[in-house]
Amino acid sequence: MIFISHQHKDKDFVGEIARALEENYGEDKVFYDDWSIKPGENIISRMSEGILECEFFFFIITENSLKSEMVTMEWTSALREKSKREIKFIPVRADNVNPPTIISALNYLDLYNQGMEVTIKQIMDIVSGAEKEKDYPTFNNLISYVHEVSSYELHFYITVKRFYEPNGKFIIFTDLNENQASLEKDDGTMFGTKFIKEVELDRNRTLNAFSIDTLQGIKKGFKVKLVFKKNVSGNHTAILFHLKSETKGVPIQMKVVRDLKEIPEL
Repeated sequence: MIFISHQHKDKDFVGEIARALEENYGEDKVFYDDWSIKPGENIISRMSEGILECEFFFFIITENSLKSEMVTMEWTSALREKSKREIKFIPVRADNVNPPTIISALNYLDLYNQGMEVTIKQIMDIVSGAEKEKDYPTFNNLISYVHEVSSYELHFYITVKRFYEPNGKFIIFTDLNENQASLEKDDGTMFGTKFIKEVELDRNRTLNAFSIDTLQGIKKGFKVKLVFKKNVSGNHTAILFHLKSETKGVPIQMKVVRDLKEIPEL
C-alpha cells in the first residue's frame, strides 16, 4: 500500500501524483482520500487503517501541510509505525520550506526544485524497488535516539550497538548559522565545539555545521548526550554524523522518540 499524506488545498498537483500511481499500481494499492475514504466513513479510522497497511508513506511537504493538524497526525503516526516495522517514509518537498526538524535527517524528494516529471519517476523507482539502499563497506556501530524537547531544543542520545567506540567526535549539519543555534554536551559545556560554514553534504545540499569533541569514548550500556539549541522558530535541519577524521564523517542511524521511556535501557 502507498499512502499519500497531503493537505487538501494542494490537490491541484497531488492529484497528478496520485493518478500516476493509480495507473501503475491500481487504485486499491494507493491510499488517496479522494477514493480511499468513502462518504460516511470515519476519516480518522480509515486514515489509521491506511497507515497500518502501508509499505510506502509519502509526506507531501508544503506551507499548507505544515500548518495542518490532520497531516501532522498522519506523518507522526507513520513515524511511530515505522519504529515497529519496515516502512519507507519519504518526505516530498513541494514548497520552498524546510522539513520538520524531527525528520530532517531523512532523505527527501525535491519536487520544488526537480519538477513534477522527475519526482514522479523517483517515486515510481522507490515503489518499484529500483532505488536500493546503499551497502556501506563498514559496520556503523552507533545509533542515536532523538528527542524533541521543544521547538527550540533537540536532545541526541548516542550509544553503541555492539562494540566500544573510542572516538567521541560528532557533527550536526544544519541550515542555521552560529548566531541562530548552538551545540553542547548535556552538562552545558561547549568545550571542543566548532562552527563550520557552508559544507557540501551531498550533490543537492550545502549546509552549515557544528562539530564537537566530547573527549570520551562510548561503551555498550552507556550513552553520550548532545544538546542542539535554536533561538529561532520554525522547522530547521539537524542531521547527525560521526566524525571519523577531520574530513570524513558517516551518518548515524537516528530513531525519533516522543518520550524518553521509548529509549531502551542502556
